[in-house]
Amino acid sequence: MKKKVNIIGAGIAGLSAGCYLQMNGYETEIFELHSLPGGLCTAWKRGDYTFDGCIHWLVGSNPSDPFYSLWNELIDMKTITFVEPEEAMRVEDKEGRYIRVFSDIDKLQEEMSSKAPADAGLIRQFTNAVRKFSTFQLPLEKAPETCSLLDKFSFLLKCLPYFKDMKYWMGMTAQDLADQCTDPLLRKTFLYMFLPEMAALFLVFTQAWRHKKNAGYPIGGSLDFARRIEDTCLKLGGKVNYDARVSKIVVENDTAKGIQLANGEVHRADIVISAADGHCTIYDMLEGKYVSSKIQRHYDQSKVFPSYVQVSLGVGRTFEGIPHTTVFPLETPIKIDDSQASDHMGIRIFNFDPSMAPQGKTVMTSIFPTDDHSYWETLR
Repeated sequence: MKKKVNIIGAGIAGLSAGCYLQMNGYETEIFELHSLPGGLCTAWKRGDYTFDGCIHWLVGSNPSDPFYSLWNELIDMKTITFVEPEEAMRVEDKEGRYIRVFSDIDKLQEEMSSKAPADAGLIRQFTNAVRKFSTFQLPLEKAPETCSLLDKFSFLLKCLPYFKDMKYWMGMTAQDLADQCTDPLLRKTFLYMFLPEMAALFLVFTQAWRHKKNAGYPIGGSLDFARRIEDTCLKLGGKVNYDARVSKIVVENDTAKGIQLANGEVHRADIVISAADGHCTIYDMLEGKYVSSKIQRHYDQSKVFPSYVQVSLGVGRTFEGIPHTTVFPLETPIKIDDSQASDHMGIRIFNFDPSMAPQGKTVMTSIFPTDDHSYWETLR
């Protein structure tokens, strides 16, 4: 008899878990509080417009990359059209100068060096790191917990040529990298390429993926991508329940035995997997009964990722030849909440995805970080 697995959450993690478990002979049932699959990998329909809320690029758009093979286990990647922009973004200043962040690293080095010649040494150091890491491939053939000592040793040998550079770029944030620039426009460009507090290694990796055309945007966007994984899960025999909020994980003798929904229904299982929010799982669904000092320290001390406000517009015109993403300064700062304002704005123009708007029209979005969650709750 097949073992029954209840999965909490129909985001990418929950749907993927359902797929792999069905492939391996388990009976799975997913419980999702929302009415749609995808979790954060989502979009919103407003009339004839679709406003995407997640994927800017997908690592694994290049068939030669291990991530492509990994995604291909869940969906037929050949059925997806990817856009690999020549220019990932453009950053402007008040004087009308701009730096184009080309995906091709040679073009990017030439662009940055011509606009900020005083920083040629730093630019060369960054672009050389991108070139080096464009040859790096993560070993994704096996899950880490199934790797033998020989597998791990083999991985270490493959990583050896990159260790020194990894340590160097992990040792500084994007803000630290930007602070080394003498040119203010180049400084802003590095800051807007990723979050200032993120390790500079993320900038290097992201640009390396772009350089080898492995960070494309899937036409159809985030919700369409999530629905493809949901479709695979259902075809494999899995079940997905929507508008099904889990309030409690049923525990007997310190072993999970099922889940209880907000409406009181109990669904028993041999195994329970939570692919939901960690804090909600540990402190609410498990009532805080299994909190180690390590977990408590993580939630007490770790920096919280900022929330974002997204403004989405359906515009009755097209924008041919305009960069997909442009960051530009504002004459008057925009108030975001009671404690934050922004002196710049980033605009993403979906002139590359015809599925987002009717013919002759375009979707535009802009996002702003905010740490004042109570401000937005009060506005409801």
